[in-house]
Amino acid sequence: MKLNLLMGMGLFAMSSVFAQDFGASESTSEDTASTATESSVAFAPAPAPVASSSSSASVANFDKLRGNAYNFVGNEAAASTVNDYLARPHLFGGTQILYIEPTYSQGSDGTTTGEHGLVSWGTNTTYFLDLNNSQDLGLLTVGMAKKNAFGFGLHLALGQFHESDDDAGTTGVTEAGDDWGANFSMPVGGLIFAFYLDWLTTETDIDLDPKAEGTTETTNDNWDLKLNANLNNGPSAGAVTWTIGLNFLRHVISSESGNVTSVDANTRTELAPYFNLGGKILGNDRARVFIGSNNSLPVQVFDGYDNDAGSSSAFGMGLIVNPNIFGELALTENFLLFGGATHKWLVFGYELESSETKATLAATSHTNDTSYMQSKTNTTTATIGMRFQKSNYAAEFNLGDEVFHGTHAIFDGSNTFVSFGGFIYF
Repeated sequence: MKLNLLMGMGLFAMSSVFAQDFGASESTSEDTASTATESSVAFAPAPAPVASSSSSASVANFDKLRGNAYNFVGNEAAASTVNDYLARPHLFGGTQILYIEPTYSQGSDGTTTGEHGLVSWGTNTTYFLDLNNSQDLGLLTVGMAKKNAFGFGLHLALGQFHESDDDAGTTGVTEAGDDWGANFSMPVGGLIFAFYLDWLTTETDIDLDPKAEGTTETTNDNWDLKLNANLNNGPSAGAVTWTIGLNFLRHVISSESGNVTSVDANTRTELAPYFNLGGKILGNDRARVFIGSNNSLPVQVFDGYDNDAGSSSAFGMGLIVNPNIFGELALTENFLLFGGATHKWLVFGYELESSETKATLAATSHTNDTSYMQSKTNTTTATIGMRFQKSNYAAEFNLGDEVFHGTHAIFDGSNTFVSFGGFIYF
């Protein structure tokens, strides 16, 4: 009850401020509108010229670093967000901000982040500190950026426990979410090069080395090793902004007890080249609309098994396309409305499973191959949000589709209230 009352009061207050600000901006007829007309994408006709607005509202006035509530659909041509800066840390060079994000948010790639607290300081040499989460553990990121030169970040989440008992033996525990990683980026001509390395414990590992006779040593491995390298044409982008890159994933879930090793069927090695692009197709000084597509071609090789009884292996590949639409409208000089829509389209997916039962005294060997093909478009996700800003501070929020079906779960991280964040700029 208190949460609903608080939410209602917040929305009422924001609408009151909006009405007051909108009225004030409409009454100011002497303000000159700034123009920010960009080239249209080559594959679409240029929009008809639009008369310059007499209002001081201009979408270009909002071209500052955005929060993670903005651009939920991941359009390449839209303005950069805090997560974009963390992925390309050299962008922090010369940027001095405080950013607080008290809610969880889920990106278009399915990853969940949130509970951010970030600060960056320094001009030519900029340092940044980010407090975030990795599953149920706190994630600390520190980094440095030299303006127009390079930047790097180091992140760490710890969940380690070790017990040594003279009689019982040793026990080691690594909690799910334990995370070690680093990334680097730098401009290369008119492009940006970025590299990322991460080791994440996906499920809690418990390793036992008992001393009692008749017991065996047990070791568990539940981890992901991720590598990424990409190029982005942001600094020199014309009609189309793009990123081309390669993701590598080694996903392991296995346990070893004595001489017996069990490997989960989902243990695999994955390579996924990807190509994302986006561009503006409509625009004037008050509004602009972008379209884009984030595309990948993952190839997966599963470990399977090979023992005295038989063997098994699997291979999969597919083409995934995520078309997206994103738009923004300057309602007044202080309020920006933005929103977008996207869905995941599996253009084709192919998987081959092979198994062999080896010959025994009672039976002959047998080989079986099973293949699967699939094409599917998942449901569309649409969000809408708003940004309020003054000269040195701003706040953003973004609402997902579920907010219109029930407000009981607005703050629980289940995509109802996608994200909320606030800035102070220095």
